[in-house]
Order: sequence, then C-alpha cells, then structure tokens
Amino acid sequence: MEIWKEISWFEGIYKISNLGRVKSLDRIIIYKNWIERRQTWIVRRISYDKKWYKNVILCKNNEQFTYTIHRLIAKTFILNPNNKPAVNHINWIKDDNSIVNLEWVTSKENSKHAISIWLYNPLDNIGIKKIVSQYTLEWLFVRKFDSLTKASYELWISIWNISSACWWRYKTAWWFIWKYA
Repeated sequence: MEIWKEISWFEGIYKISNLGRVKSLDRIIIYKNWIERRQTWIVRRISYDKKWYKNVILCKNNEQFTYTIHRLIAKTFILNPNNKPAVNHINWIKDDNSIVNLEWVTSKENSKHAISIWLYNPLDNIGIKKIVSQYTLEWLFVRKFDSLTKASYELWISIWNISSACWWRYKTAWWFIWKYA
C-alpha cells in the first residue's frame, strides 16, 4: 500500500511515498516575470546520478534542489533518534529504496557493512575485491582478474566502467563484456 507524506522544507509543494515516488501538489506557481500558472499534481521524473542513486529535482522559490530518493524516504519515514548522518541500503541494491531496506548509519557503520558483504577489502588498500572475467563481444573468454582494481590497473580502464559493465548498466566497457565470477 502506498503511503504519501509531505517532504520537510517543501510542505504544501511536494509529497513522497514509501515506494519512492515524488509528486508535486496542486498549487499556483508564480514565475520571475510575475506570470501565474495553476499546476495540478503530477508525479515527478526520477533520474540517476553518477553513482547510480535515484534522485529528483525539486523547486522552491524559483530555485532547483537535487535530492537522492533514499535520503528523502529516510528523512520522511524513518526515525533517526541518534542523529546519524548517512543512509545505508541494507541489501546494497541502490534501486531498492523500500523502507525495510534503508537505515540510518554513521560513516564507520557504512564501511563495516561494505566489508561484511565483501564489496570492499581494506587489506587490498586500493580497491574492490571481486573476481572479474573479461569476454570479447562474441562472448569468448579472454581473462580472469582477482579484483576490479587489478583489471583497471593492468588494462588502464576505470574501475567505474568495468563495474558498470558487470552490473549491466552498460553493455560493454572498452569493447569488452565484463562479468563478476
């Protein structure tokens, strides 16, 4: 069941649902040139930032503000009695912004969570420790790497490009198909 609540600092302008949808409310908008326009409610378009978090652009007093959806949901629906600064995706799926998947954490707790599910190895000192396989565009095996860092270092391809190809955000990275082992 979808529950809508007003977003703090945007009361009377926007609401967010527990499912991660944002809608603007019925209101009259006055532009800089004093032209008035009546706006009926509309669900806002969600986009992705460079780290692949969902975000939305909200406007107030002719200014635009960009917010990540998971932070808006956490601020609106999840209590933060210890005033922790970060929001963690418990299952590490950045698209899953459900209330049960979000929690308030400190930076240290967020790092511990990453280590606990083996996305980051602090002993590696310079990167992400996941075995990666490289394939040609015809799916012929080329090579296996011990980590994203080693693949990036040896082939001069950014970790982000390889990781994005492994997660299928992109089909390829530098004319190769990549897959986590």
